Amino acid sequence: MLARIHMRYVCSVDTAGLAAESGREKALTAARLAMAAIALLWRSPSSALQDMNLIYDRRLHSQKVLTFVPGRRVLAGFKLSHRPCGPWIKDGDWEKMFAEVGDRFAVVGQVLSYIIHPAHQVSTPSMTSTLEQALLWFHEACREQVPLFAVVKYAASLDALACGKKERGITQLINVRLGITNTASIQISGLTLQQAIKDIYADGRSRTMHGSNARLGHDWTGTRNIAEQLARLSLNACFDWVAKNPTCNEPLRLPK
Repeated sequence: MLARIHMRYVCSVDTAGLAAESGREKALTAARLAMAAIALLWRSPSSALQDMNLIYDRRLHSQKVLTFVPGRRVLAGFKLSHRPCGPWIKDGDWEKMFAEVGDRFAVVGQVLSYIIHPAHQVSTPSMTSTLEQALLWFHEACREQVPLFAVVKYAASLDALACGKKERGITQLINVRLGITNTASIQISGLTLQQAIKDIYADGRSRTMHGSNARLGHDWTGTRNIAEQLARLSLNACFDWVAKNPTCNEPLRLPK
């Protein structure tokens, strides 16, 4: 006989010197970004985050979809909003995973400290602010339900790491940090990096933001998946670079 065990965890964030409302918002942001940073360890962070939630943000519930046909009623679907626990890993694997990227998490820890500090006091405020904004956009993209809007947010995360240098800056960031050339194929289909960035930034992000996206009804799921992977790899690479250059306060060095 099998018994289902629900393990409960408490996420605690300590703040000091902040008003109650401000402290609450900053603590929530720090908790959400901490989960996003952990999710970066998985190949699909959005899938990992789907099962990692604060009860404050969402509770487990059933989702039903009904399709009505003249003369009869059809139940089209039923599922849980998300699983009641995070992604499964074998006992002892988390310790190994954490040890392998301990330096990366040290940088993430600085970002979280920056968020909750009343005066944002850290030794490298410009670099830390850039990483915070990139991680914040990434978290929002992973949580986004609309694929096109997720593309917009992943593009914003990449643009933050590229210091607002738009399509060219994002391409350069990936060239430098991931070692992928513009003409390199990143999919079996032959899609090149340059073509992917154009889909993500020019066709996806910019035209949607400016209200001129003629492909609004297009299925953006594939582009979303590519954008997620490029943003994930770029974030991890930038965290690793900052870990090796802890005194650098010049975000413009990330895409160089």
